[in-house]
Amino acid sequence: DLTLLEKDYIPIGNNSENFHGIFDGQGAKFKLNINNNLQYQGLFGVIGSSGIVKNVAVEGSIKALNFVGGVAGRNYGIIENSYNLANITGNNYIGGISGYANNNITNVFNTGNITTNGVYVGGITGGIIRNRTIANAYNTGKIHSGLSSLTRGTGGIAGYLGGNLNNVYSVGTVTSERNGYMSGLYGRRENASIIENAYFTVEPIINDSTEYFKPSVDSEYAVYKNELTSERLFVDFESDIFVKRQIK
Repeated sequence: DLTLLEKDYIPIGNNSENFHGIFDGQGAKFKLNINNNLQYQGLFGVIGSSGIVKNVAVEGSIKALNFVGGVAGRNYGIIENSYNLANITGNNYIGGISGYANNNITNVFNTGNITTNGVYVGGITGGIIRNRTIANAYNTGKIHSGLSSLTRGTGGIAGYLGGNLNNVYSVGTVTSERNGYMSGLYGRRENASIIENAYFTVEPIINDSTEYFKPSVDSEYAVYKNELTSERLFVDFESDIFVKRQIK
């Protein structure tokens, strides 16, 4: 493990100078302690269109402003074979892996609790654009949005879904302090998005005792937890990199 505990840690790449290299963490786990009012916060700030980040893990705590994620604040490039354990809080576009995705995210999972005080929050990403895909991913963390505008999007996988979901599931609670776009998988969804082999479990929703708004379980994507162990769903990771987290 490589631990980063500096109070003023500066993420790799920013909105002016994106990271355009290839970063292979080879399974290293980075411990972050970020607490500021800045944008584009995470292990990486902004991954550029030619950038690739893979085989990394993040734990700790991240609290920042907009475009905040465990692996990256925003990715124009590719994120793959990575996971987040950190609890993350921010205002707009907050996600477990990426705050906002302009490219594909593949073979990832999140177990951290992800919270927004603004708009668009998801277990994997705060938002993903059209013609891009989140594939082979799952979330077990608690996803929550506070009191902001009705245009918010709150989802187990993505807050704003302009792109596609393929082989994903969420077993975490999804709650909001104000009603708006919300479901067990995604918050606000564009009609062009394609969803395949994607599910969320109903137990965390129906068993939640808080007074927050919750997603409807009347959905084609809603299943009971024991159904996730059947052949109808699978999420594969490279066994030499990951020890797959089991559902309790």
